[in-house]
Amino acid sequence: EEIQCIGRRNSSFVVVRPKANSTPEETGAVPVREDGWDVIPTAVRSFTFDQEDLSRANSLWKWGQERLLHHPTIKVSTKFRLADMKRQLETDSTEEAIEHGDLTVMVAAKIQVPFEMRTGVTPRGYLRVWDGTGPPHSDPLPIGTGEAHDSVTNGDPPSEALASIASTIRAINSAIAIEDNAQLTHELEPPKAVCGRVVNVAVWEDPSWDLVDASVRIGTFIRLRNVEDRTIGSGFRCLMAHNRSSLTPLPDKTFEIRALLKEHQMRIRKKEPINKRSGLLPLQLEGQATDGSNGMSGMVTSSPVRNPKFNTTSRVSKRGKNSLAHCIAESAGQAFSVQFRINNTEPPVTDSEVGLRKLCVQSKGDGNSVVTEKFQFALHISDDTAEFAVIVGNEVGECLLGMTAKEASNSSDVATEMLDDIIRRDAKWSGTVRSVLFRGFKYFTLESVSSFPIHENSW
Repeated sequence: EEIQCIGRRNSSFVVVRPKANSTPEETGAVPVREDGWDVIPTAVRSFTFDQEDLSRANSLWKWGQERLLHHPTIKVSTKFRLADMKRQLETDSTEEAIEHGDLTVMVAAKIQVPFEMRTGVTPRGYLRVWDGTGPPHSDPLPIGTGEAHDSVTNGDPPSEALASIASTIRAINSAIAIEDNAQLTHELEPPKAVCGRVVNVAVWEDPSWDLVDASVRIGTFIRLRNVEDRTIGSGFRCLMAHNRSSLTPLPDKTFEIRALLKEHQMRIRKKEPINKRSGLLPLQLEGQATDGSNGMSGMVTSSPVRNPKFNTTSRVSKRGKNSLAHCIAESAGQAFSVQFRINNTEPPVTDSEVGLRKLCVQSKGDGNSVVTEKFQFALHISDDTAEFAVIVGNEVGECLLGMTAKEASNSSDVATEMLDDIIRRDAKWSGTVRSVLFRGFKYFTLESVSSFPIHENSW
């Protein structure tokens, strides 16, 4: 916290910075009152900070925030991405220079090396990091401790990291809207799962790990400078943050974070493969909001219905049921009785070893003990008029699959076969869909579903 300024003779300085609670994260507002700033003088006896100084501080802060968002903070010549890393089993050649550089990544997990495992040749801890680039898989855990395994229980990156990405995107979108004097834009949309590789970073220095402990949480974007891509121990590949490396937490509204998320969004829109171990964007419904629409405290697992697929030859279903196209066309906050086909799940269940655990999340109580396991996923549904994604909660998931989330996790082969059968046989289902308006986007939740497919003649 020392002020790092040097002046000649008897110069003194006044450093000002916004107080932590005076700059709302989602608006990027600048403090306009003197009590909104921490004022730190170097003078021992007296100093001044008048209205003119306050106005100057406001202008400089705004300039700095805009520059941070719109201008690179890293040299192109030293930029490094996870896509540039060698494969896990690829060996280092003594004839090749070790790859190194600076990169911007999100922290997906923190894994401390236990004291009893530390030696002179072990790092202080590991970070698992993601930047949206590279192949869609996660590197192996660096150590086999309980903390390491717990760090990927809810996905890799976990759902907590997906929620943090959504918060960062809201902050960036809001900042852009304020600059343009416009309503909230949606340049970026929160991903419900992520593409790209998750890798390990070995942090060797105690001061660097102390900084991680104090200031880095799951979902924090950081700048790693002068890190190396090399193997450790018996050929385990990871990034090395050594005594000539640096680690810096970054503000959400940073140029490289915005560019990283835009590039990842393009991968999603091109339908590039999702990392099979990725967590899901959490869903939390909070009842009715004050404006009459359904309020949501968190983000959701399915994409907003902005470009739904329609079949214009039919917009009305038989026997008084609502068509899916009708659900899309009506205003949010309504429930619809519908009949539909189930096309797939999000995330898709393609790994037989993981099975339906991909569709489950775990809630932890005090002491970090697992107390419950619940279904939380999305279904892609369709009828003759349209198709879109619906969010599925625990009760509906149990009804559809005929088992609890815990049973599905423990009997992955049987549960996966049941889900494959549901999708493969092109069955028709009856249920209730509710539309929800959240941050200007319309989402759908599946409130109920029939325990068995309906007969063909009732479709």
